[in-house]
Amino acid sequence: MRWLQLQTSKKVGLIPWSVVAQGAEAVRAKARELEREGVGMALVDAITDGDMARIAEAFVDSALVTGGSRLAVHLPRCWGCGAERGGEHAPTAGRTLILSRSCSRATLEQLEALRAAGAQVLPYTAAREVEAALERDGFAALSSSAAPRHGRRGRAGD
Repeated sequence: MRWLQLQTSKKVGLIPWSVVAQGAEAVRAKARELEREGVGMALVDAITDGDMARIAEAFVDSALVTGGSRLAVHLPRCWGCGAERGGEHAPTAGRTLILSRSCSRATLEQLEALRAAGAQVLPYTAAREVEAALERDGFAALSSSAAPRHGRRGRAGD
């Protein structure tokens, strides 16, 4: 937590594994407690894939959830659009912003699919362009993802 705290002015808190192991409702309760304490950003401990499923369930209605791909694997089920709908999330109503920082092959393919569908994929530094795209189209993807250079492929932590 201390490294994240050094990078933000928001108070950073922790939802420990002992809470995660108790289930999604316990995680939600701890998150509410941290929010009352002024915490603006929380790290959530996980050990197993089941922990990731409980975390996804706990934060399914949150406006912003970040995490690794194992967390993302569980979100479609929580949104009610799992295998019965091909694992695709239904489009949102209103404006949508996607943040991407990975340079993995899968992420680059997803970004290319967005471009092919007509979405603007802009670098993080393009704040004005993002605002214009959201206003005009209601959708933008903001990305620092880039194709690996010199044959280097994306790896965990990139």
